[in-house]
Order: sequence, then C-alpha cells, then structure tokens
Amino acid sequence: MSNDAMLRLNAALEGRYRVERQLGEGGMATVYLADDLKHERKVALKVLKPELAAVVGAERFLAEIKTTANLQHPHILPLFDSGEADGFLFYVMPYVAGESLRDRLDREHQLSVDEAVRIAQNIAEALDYAHRQGVIHRDIKPANVLMLDGKPVVSDFGIALAVGAAGGGRLTETGLSLGTPFYMSPEQATGDQVVGPATDTYALGCVLYEMLIGDPPYVGSTAQAVLGKIIQGTPVSATESRRTVPPHVDAAIRRALEKIPADRFTGPKEFAQALSDPAFRHGVGAGVGGGTTGPWNPLAVAMTLTTVLLAAWIALAPEAPRPVARFPSPFVEGQEPMGAAMEFTADGSALVYTGLGPGGDGTQLWIRRWDGLEASPIPGTEGARAASLAGLSLSPDGREVAFVPGEGVPLRVVPLAGGPSRTLVESAWAVGGWSEDGWIYFQDAGTGIQRVRETGGEAEILTERDEGEAFHTLPQLLLGGRGLVFQVFRNQSGADSEIWALDLESRERTLLIRGSNPRYVPTGHLLFGAEGGRLMAARFDVRALSLTGPAVPVAEGLTTDPLRGNVTYVTGPTGGLVYLSGEARDQRAGHELIVVDLDGSVETLPLSPRPMGGVGWSPDGENVVYWGSGPGSQIFIYNATLNATPRQITFEGSNFEAVFSPDGSRLIFGSIREGLTDGPDLFVKNLNDDTPPRMVFTAPSGQFASHWFSDSVLVFTENARAGAPGDLWILDLSDPETPRAEPYLTSEANLSDMVVSPDGALAAYASSETGQEEIYLRSFPEPGERTVVSQGGGIEPFWSPDGATLYFSRPGQFLAARLQRNPVPTVLSIDTLFPTELGAAPTAGAALHPDGDRWVLRRQGGMGQLAQTVQAQPILVENFFEELKRLVPN
Repeated sequence: MSNDAMLRLNAALEGRYRVERQLGEGGMATVYLADDLKHERKVALKVLKPELAAVVGAERFLAEIKTTANLQHPHILPLFDSGEADGFLFYVMPYVAGESLRDRLDREHQLSVDEAVRIAQNIAEALDYAHRQGVIHRDIKPANVLMLDGKPVVSDFGIALAVGAAGGGRLTETGLSLGTPFYMSPEQATGDQVVGPATDTYALGCVLYEMLIGDPPYVGSTAQAVLGKIIQGTPVSATESRRTVPPHVDAAIRRALEKIPADRFTGPKEFAQALSDPAFRHGVGAGVGGGTTGPWNPLAVAMTLTTVLLAAWIALAPEAPRPVARFPSPFVEGQEPMGAAMEFTADGSALVYTGLGPGGDGTQLWIRRWDGLEASPIPGTEGARAASLAGLSLSPDGREVAFVPGEGVPLRVVPLAGGPSRTLVESAWAVGGWSEDGWIYFQDAGTGIQRVRETGGEAEILTERDEGEAFHTLPQLLLGGRGLVFQVFRNQSGADSEIWALDLESRERTLLIRGSNPRYVPTGHLLFGAEGGRLMAARFDVRALSLTGPAVPVAEGLTTDPLRGNVTYVTGPTGGLVYLSGEARDQRAGHELIVVDLDGSVETLPLSPRPMGGVGWSPDGENVVYWGSGPGSQIFIYNATLNATPRQITFEGSNFEAVFSPDGSRLIFGSIREGLTDGPDLFVKNLNDDTPPRMVFTAPSGQFASHWFSDSVLVFTENARAGAPGDLWILDLSDPETPRAEPYLTSEANLSDMVVSPDGALAAYASSETGQEEIYLRSFPEPGERTVVSQGGGIEPFWSPDGATLYFSRPGQFLAARLQRNPVPTVLSIDTLFPTELGAAPTAGAALHPDGDRWVLRRQGGMGQLAQTVQAQPILVENFFEELKRLVPN
C-alpha cells in the first residue's frame, strides 16, 4: 500500500487504531501492525484488497463474518473486530509476536516427527471445535498457523468462508486466487461447490506432510501444474521420503489426502486419533510418488487442463445450499422424546433426551445415535424431568450430561456411558448451558439464574427476580461465552413471558422480545417460541446482545406445553432441528395418589393426574394434603374417605411442605410471596374457617416445615438461602403471637426431614454428611449422640405409632428399621417392604397413615407419564440452518 493510502487508512481509523507498518500481504488482504487505542494493545489489522472488497461488499462481508467472530479455542486466534471505513474493509486479530509455521519451515525445512505430529494434532483440535460450530476454515496452510510459545494458533479462521459466502460467484471476476494451490483439496481444485470439513482435513494432511518432508505433497512450477497433480496424482508416502516417519503416521496422512472426501477421515478429530495409534493402517499396497497413474491419455489430460484453467482462479467457492429434508418420527415406539429436555451432542451425531423408562415406568434419559435404529437408556438418569422447563446440558467434550431428576432437587452429572454420578448443588429446577470454561448454568430454587463449576463448589448468583417477575429459567449460552439468553415468566401460566439477554461481565440485563424457550444458533439468529406453536427467528448480534431485525416464522405446528406455553424443539451444531409437532397433554400432570398397605397392596385414589410436589396425612386419617410442583404451587386437601372434590387452601404465592397440627385443625406450610424474604416463610391456615393464612415466622433464610409434634412445638429445616444446605430448628409456638426459633442441630452437611418420635424422646432426620442422604437418630429436644440407621441411602423417615419402627425410603425401595429403644437406640434389623413407586421425585413423596398400616404416595405414572407423547409427533429436519438463512437472511 502506498504512503498516501496508509495515510488515508489512518485517517479513516482515527480514534480506533493507529497503523504502524505493513507486516505482509496475502491473496486476500494486506496485513498491518497497529495499535488498538481503546485497549492499548498491539493488533494485526488486515485490509481486504480493494478489488476483492468491491465485489464482496461491506454489509454482506460483515454479516457473514459474525458466524466466526465468537470462536473461542486455545488454538484459534480470535477475531477482535471488523468494520468498514472510508472504503476500507478490514478485520482485526491479536498480534502474535514471533513467527508463523511458514517462517519456521522456511528456516528449518523439516521438523522432528514428534513435534510435527503434536502441531498437527493441536490444529486438528481447533478444526474439530470449529466444525462443531458449523465453521469451515477452507484455507489451512503454514502461513495461517502462528507459533505462540511453541504451540500453534490458527489465524484467519473462517475469513475465507466469509469472503466466499459474501462474494459468491462474482469472485472469479476479480482475477484473485483466495486459496493456496499446494494445500487445496481435489474438490476445491475442480471448483466443486460442496466444500465441507473434509477439505480442512485434506489441507491439514498437506501441512503435516510438509512439516515432515520439507515440501507439500504435490509441487509444480505453476499453479496449473500443482492443481493437475492434486486432481490426478497418485497417493504420496511420507515414509518413502523419510524412513523415520512411523507407518501409522504415514497411513494417517495418506488417508487424509484421499481424492474422494468420503474416503478421508470423518473429521480432524479422527485424524488426530490415528496419529496417536501405532496400529492404524490405511489401504492395501498404497502407491508412492507424485506422478500420474495409468497410460498417458491425451483426452484426459486435455480435460484436466481445461478444468484446471477454469478452477485456477477459484480458491474457495461458496458452498451450495444443502437440501432441507424432514423426516417424521425417527424413534422406535416407546423411545420417543417426552418433552423439551433434549440436546444434540457436540458433533450432531446423536440426540440426548428424556423419555419413558425402558419398562414404560417413570422417566429416563436416552441417547439416540443417528447411525443406529434404536436409542439407548443412559444408566443413572432415572427420574429425569421431561417438563418444558427442565432442560439438560451436555459437557463440551460430550462425555457427561447434567440434569435434575425433579423440582427443587440436586443437580446431578452422569457420564453418558454410565457410571457414578456426582451432585453439584442441592436444589435446582432447570439446567441450561455448559460452557467450554467449565461452568454449568441452572435455574435455582430462588427462581433466578445461577452457575456452578463442573467440579462443584459454591454456586454464583447471576440474576434475581425483579418486582412482577415470577421466575427466570432456561439459560442458554451464546457463542463465545460472553453472555446468555433466558426466559422470564411474569406469571405462572407462561402468558406474556419474555426473553432477556445477560452480559456475564457487567451483569446487565436487556429485554429482547416476548417469547419462550430462546436458543441462539451459529447462523447469527435467535430462535424462540411464539403463540400458536410457531418457531420464530430474528437476526441477533452476540457482541451487542441485541436483535438486529424483525422476527419471522420459520416453523409451524410445534407442540406447546399446556401449562407453561413453551414450544418444544432443539437445534444441533451441524444444522439439524428436532421438534415435537401436534397436540400434547399437560406434561406436568404426571402424579397420581396411591394408598399402599405394608404388604404392598395398591389402591389408586380417584384423582385426575396432576403435578404434585408432596403429600401428607391428617391426624384422623381422613384427609390427604398435597401441593403443586414448581413456582406458583398451591395447597389442596382431599378427603380420601368420602372421595370428595379437593379443597384449595392457598391462592397466592408459591406454597409447599404443608403439615397438619396435632389436632388436624390447622396447616403450617412454607410460602414465597411478593414483598417478603427470598426464601419461604412459615404460614398457618385455620381449616375451620375462610380466613386467609397468617404468617407466623419469617427470617432472611428459608423455612421448610417437617413435623408439628405438639401444639407448641414445630420442627423445620432452615436454609441460609433456598437451595443451600439446611440446618434443623425448633419453633416454639406456645405464644402464637411471638413464636421463638432455636437451632436443634447445625452442620456443613445438608440436614432435613426431621420427625420426632411419639414419646418425644428421639428425633430422626436425614443428613448428607457421608456424601449421600442417610437416616440418623438423636435424643430430643437436646441432641445427644447420634445413631446411624440407614446404610446405602435414606430419606423421609416416619415413626410407627408405637415408636418401635422407623420407616424410610431410598430410590427403588421402602424400608422398615426395627429399633431397640433402651438403654440406647439400636437398630435390630432393616427389612424391605415394597418398591417405593415414587417415580421421578423421591423427596416429600409419601406419608404414613396415623394407624401405621398404610401409606399415601405420589407416583409418577398412569396417564400422566405419557404426557407429550400422546398425539405428539417427533420431526427431524436436516440442514435446517439452510432454510433459516433463506427465510431470515443476514
């Protein structure tokens, strides 16, 4: 660039960048060293060549480059900025002081085998990551690999794609070659419009070959000669030219350089694995050398030269749109998704989702690999929620899944291949994204958004409800991890729900649009649901965290959650879409009440299936109290003797954990209401009149009632914050106007489910001090030495009327511990009674009849468990992103 042009460039960028000097020039752009004035750092500022910029156009190029602007990987040089100024079309990347791989090879000619393989594997990691985001580099070569502290960093990632997509077929008019012939794949050399991940794998094979041998696989005096050899040359062998190259490395290179893309590796990740596998081999009697094969054929040569002449000036032709295809019900009967809790794996090769258990009972996570016919259940995920607000999240490496097996229960992580699970937080309601830097995002029990490290630890609060907001849910990470989008419910029904963006650095929230179930896709669009089962899309700027265009319908007839109004869909990294279409039942109407005798005989109470968070039994044994699940839950009383219509007790706030007074005339329960503390406060409702509930105890913490032992004594669990580990407390109600609370037992472990023996001498409770919930005994009202009751898990203790037996449950079992009370409490035996049949949510799921001979249980089952599979058809859409770009162009 002339001095006049550099002066004009500096004038155009005044206040933003100060250009110091030219660093180099390539086929697409001129590179300058510049000062980023705002951030006080050196940058590499690249200016597209004027003739190329004129054809491409600023608006189109800047729109296309957004797809690659958020790639974040240790071996990818990030894109800092892009823009247009005074006719200059530019983009900005970090300035890496040092040399490129091209400089290194020019100086040393060849690298050691170990170092060359390591560099190739690092580049393969970057390519694999980008391919999973839907981005192809299309111009891998040594000049685009910078060496930073001995490690490769790929630059200009996706720039060729942006130029090619923006300029289309007009690029040939410029007379410019945007690629480098030595590293072009055969499909690029022949001008093939379909250029995909296999092209990057081929180029990486060329780069590795050059690092080992000193020259690219095919060389020639002209570009046409090189392209001719790429098209017709025989496979090359690195081992023949350099005997120290191991056979498996040579075999991996030969496979990467196959003429037909389908004959190469499925992706760079597989290429990298082959480079580490001494047993890897490819082909039988593979040829060597770089000459042509077969007899000399003048016609073939003439045809080849014609093709080469046409393709020589085409470096990276834009990919032709791939056809969109729809397939109904790609699932075996009985293995269909039940709700919106589903995610594609990172490579798009499989779907993880919630469905029925293998026997048709309860729920379970499944994985459906598209190369097979049937899905497989994921061990250890029994009870996974299928609700539209449940969600699940896959780890970036695709090895683990995070989910919640109920509402307000521990957030768990389980290997997809099966194995021990781990608990990250004690109480969560929905799971969102899992970031590359190890954060898992979730909806907390306080109805805001939090995140926790994948290794565990203290959770970090990201959002809290403002006045008039019911709860925040479904956090979805944006590319690059700078921000997230999430859904805000203004009421419990989901009407008028909103989509907001959160800047993770400033923690500022921005209202985007009304809608549900937001999801950002790498085409630069925000997808979300709208009324009538419509899937909408709008252009979205991930840097500004704002919509840049109107919302347009892109799919119709999606299944809508009857309770919350959310549409049911998920997108994949390679452009796939899965959604449920048609009518669905209330997917949260999944619990029925059953009465079970001690011998296991079952009677189903004649109540319609409905969402239930827990149950209790009145002291006279006639009435069952139950409450809803999730924010906005209310409390009902059902006369099980008369089979009367249930009576609603509460009408505002979120209410749960209700227990009867000893005489059955009152209920005490936790309630979250506007204007009070973040956690639930304790309210009392007189059941003999219509007076509203009265608050009897409030504190900054949350209170969860567990046993109203006598008129003057209530025991409850206290949380420092709803969802945090709990302590056990006693509430003295002898003076109803001024109740007094005192701690009974505190611990760093989670304590809960405290019940007092009929004679008032012992307290049974659950504690997580061993890493899982177990049942223990201590004296009451002063806690003495503890007695261990359960081994192998235990929750929800209940005393028999005579105090000689302590009942408790664990997933899959209901047990009875026979006790000796004197001189010290001793467990004589533990017997299994019957399966718990608690379904998805084991906590607060059972209550003992006062006669001690039967239980009332809430069970996820009956017609409720078929929710979202009845009349709902799974639809698979291939190449949905192509349709999205057509309907909502950037």
